[in-house]
Amino acid sequence: MIKYQQYMASDVTWLNSIPSHWSINQIKRNLKLLTDYDANGSFSNIAKNVNRVEDSKLKYAWFVRTTDLEKHTDQTDILKEFIWIDKSTYNYLGKTKLFGGELLLAKRGDIGRIYIMPKTEYPASLAPNLYLARLNENIITSKFAYYFLISSYGLYQLNLRNKSTTIGALYKDDFKSIEFVIPPLKEQTQIANYLDDKTTLIDKKIKLLKQKIKHYKAYRKTLINETVTKGLDKTVKLKDSGVNWIGEIPEHWEVKRLKDLSNFINGFAFNSKEYIDSGIPIIRISNISNDINFEECKYVDSSYLKLAKDSLIKVNDILVAMTGATIGKNAIYREEKKALLNQRVGIIRAKKLINNLFLFQLIKSQIFKDYIDLLCGGSAQENISKTQIENFYIQLPPLKEQQQIADYLDSKTTIIDKIVTNIETQITTLKELRKTVINEVVTGKVKVTA
Repeated sequence: MIKYQQYMASDVTWLNSIPSHWSINQIKRNLKLLTDYDANGSFSNIAKNVNRVEDSKLKYAWFVRTTDLEKHTDQTDILKEFIWIDKSTYNYLGKTKLFGGELLLAKRGDIGRIYIMPKTEYPASLAPNLYLARLNENIITSKFAYYFLISSYGLYQLNLRNKSTTIGALYKDDFKSIEFVIPPLKEQTQIANYLDDKTTLIDKKIKLLKQKIKHYKAYRKTLINETVTKGLDKTVKLKDSGVNWIGEIPEHWEVKRLKDLSNFINGFAFNSKEYIDSGIPIIRISNISNDINFEECKYVDSSYLKLAKDSLIKVNDILVAMTGATIGKNAIYREEKKALLNQRVGIIRAKKLINNLFLFQLIKSQIFKDYIDLLCGGSAQENISKTQIENFYIQLPPLKEQQQIADYLDSKTTIIDKIVTNIETQITTLKELRKTVINEVVTGKVKVTA
């Protein structure tokens, strides 16, 4: 790690020192143009003159949105997925034509999303909710400015200037006031090229690791589905289960409805006005993930242990979300602490006919998910009822075999989960390395040599 020979104190609070031949200045002093989609005309004129098209014969220019830039897509994806405008619209939006290499940043929503416009063989034009910044490239290059803005020092200043606590908003004057570290042009180019190489290498490693996670999760899902429907003995004779979503099962297995094998209990309708800072935790849909997340729990007085006694959760109860975007998500309650269940979450409590851990693997399987999707298909509001869950058909091996399957899957999925966790840790480490490399280089803490 090479340092510069001489440093000087900076004039800003967010950075102690910079190389003595560098400077710090507000971006407005080196900004040629800061514009957006709205600069092309009045609201009514834009509405009259902007035409989004789907006919391939009329598609002329890519209408560039933040969602497009987030995907880092190639030219094939541009043709398939993105919004297009016709030639007359492209010419009307003359102030925001894009040619590749421009600095773009979000003006609404997630402030801190910064992009360099990719080179494209197609004409392109800026869509709403983005700023286009053209810099004096003789003083500061767009690529170096990009790396500075995505550093912790750039993001810190952007977040300070965020004018909304809800959807996020960045105004032009606020962006113009951001202070940039400015090395000599030659060093900016060296830094940008160095960071291109380093971040590309790190991003490739992260992409490969994410693909590994995807593979292991798919294998985990397949393993559970095959084992809970076919068992551990692959030579056993199979029969038709009579249920479409189950398919064939071992000949000596049965098919039962969930209500024959468990009790289903609805949660209690708590009054949010009676929540307190500490007490008996209430398990809501938002608290259900792979395990139960107690950090965001609401609490009620212990008197509710009597008032809502039927909704008291027991160890090894299976909890299922019954409404919303995450309908059907589930977890097993492994805690000894007393907790109560909120409305729109249900308890599946196994009877003696079925092994609780085997039942949990069934509820976690794709078969149960497909059943929930079938129930919710086409409905605007996703909800499932107690009766619908109770009518879920289950393939049922003998109890001894249930235990064997549950033990086998517990062992295998634990190994897979540890592998996935290890890979996720590697990804986190690489992301931190990426951040550190950018931070150190754009502020001169580390010297880049050609």
